[in-house]
Amino acid sequence: MQKKVDYLIVGQGLVGTLLAYFLLREKQEVFIINADIPGASSVHSSGIINPITGRRFAKSWRIDTFLPFAKKTYKALEQLLQQDLIEEVDFCKIINSTKDENDLSIDMGASEYLPYFPKQEKVYLDPTHFETPNGGYIIKEGLRLDTSLLLKTFKQYLQAKDNYKEEEFNYSVLDIENSSYKNISFDKIIFCQGFTNVNNPYFKHIPITPNKGEYLIIRTKQAHQLKYTITSNGIISPISDVLCYIGATYEWVGVDLSITDKATKHLRDVFENVCKMPYDIVSQGVGIRPAIQVRKPILGVHPDYPNMAMINGMGTKGTMLAPYFTHQLMQYLVYGFLLEEEVSIKK
Repeated sequence: MQKKVDYLIVGQGLVGTLLAYFLLREKQEVFIINADIPGASSVHSSGIINPITGRRFAKSWRIDTFLPFAKKTYKALEQLLQQDLIEEVDFCKIINSTKDENDLSIDMGASEYLPYFPKQEKVYLDPTHFETPNGGYIIKEGLRLDTSLLLKTFKQYLQAKDNYKEEEFNYSVLDIENSSYKNISFDKIIFCQGFTNVNNPYFKHIPITPNKGEYLIIRTKQAHQLKYTITSNGIISPISDVLCYIGATYEWVGVDLSITDKATKHLRDVFENVCKMPYDIVSQGVGIRPAIQVRKPILGVHPDYPNMAMINGMGTKGTMLAPYFTHQLMQYLVYGFLLEEEVSIKK
């Protein structure tokens, strides 16, 4: 029996999930085809949004726009799915050197930084449990999304509507001229494939570069001492009373799913250089980020096939960027709004 939909979406990572959500909200019929891809970045994502990042401690790109939009979107999804998906997070940026101190102090007094540094006072963590001789600064307005729970519950939401199928997409049976795939006919097909975009014959020219990130999940009975998500040479984030996320490495090595001793040592050092707590490694994971060298997403319609579109390239900040740009793509597809030039596939 032929199924007719407005939008066929390939891929149900964070991007595919959010795009489907926005389309459904506009009364569009959607269907998702998704396969379990080892190393898919959304599955392994920490879900953390940090407003102040990088070696220069700069505000994240357009954080004042992206952060409130992301928060509003995830709150709405909490209501739809009846799940607790996000929590507010305060960060403690550890000062490791005089240069760190100087770089941070240059910006933190500016008015545009006040929402994130409301108290410009150095803090020192409890020396019983932490090694922070130079202190640190508290960064406000962070978020952490339970990405795995969002993907799981939204999948169930679609399955209940018979709008989801678990299978690997087969390009050879896509009839793009007649807008059909197997028994599904569509107005448009949208590819949200993360790093596997490199295998897409229609969009393989898009410069998506797989970027590897390894992380640890550790167990410590003293995890409750972590009142903040700590940023130093990595991230230390409590995810329960006894579990912490330590991550993540950043390597341009392509699609490599191996667990490495090098990463294990680095991640252990991230924790041990700050935290004086006994711990055990529960697991070590690998995610492959879909990155672009210019560090901005890319989205739009195929130049030769107006019934085919894509969105990709969220990189390390997908939790923050994906709500805004999936919504923008929805507006473009449904209502004909223009895409921002710097992220348009036509650039």
